[in-house]
Amino acid sequence: MVDLVDMEIEHLEMALDRIDMTSFDAFHFDQILNESSLQFLVYKIFQFHNLFKFANVNLESLVCFTREMSQGYFKENPFHNVVHILDSLQGLHFMIKSGNIKKYLKRQDQLAVFTACLMHDFEHPGYSNQFVIRTKHPLAIRYSDQSVLENHHLAAAF
Repeated sequence: MVDLVDMEIEHLEMALDRIDMTSFDAFHFDQILNESSLQFLVYKIFQFHNLFKFANVNLESLVCFTREMSQGYFKENPFHNVVHILDSLQGLHFMIKSGNIKKYLKRQDQLAVFTACLMHDFEHPGYSNQFVIRTKHPLAIRYSDQSVLENHHLAAAF
């Protein structure tokens, strides 16, 4: 009889085998790791691209940062949630690794694009800039109707 933990480990290993492929399933990856999916994927990406040493980031800081980021992607948001960020990060990793983009990026550029990808929809409310502006939402007023959600994602993430 197969142990449930063994099955979960097997599923995780299969998901990890696909991190470098277009067949990566962000939904399945998130199901396996639940609350830790974003931390784990960012860790694997930083490890693969040697960003820990370059950025002088320790594991504890990265885990804390990604935990804070994951809390800003709301489960009730049907699209702009953790699965979207997992999918975006893995897609970026795939393009850099397999799409021959790496030769055009300096190490600090790689760090910047992964960080930007991680933060790009932070605290997304689930509606468009146009809606925010037309309803005179406090965010629209704060950012003078200019790239309202984009300004909020960045400010809130920082």
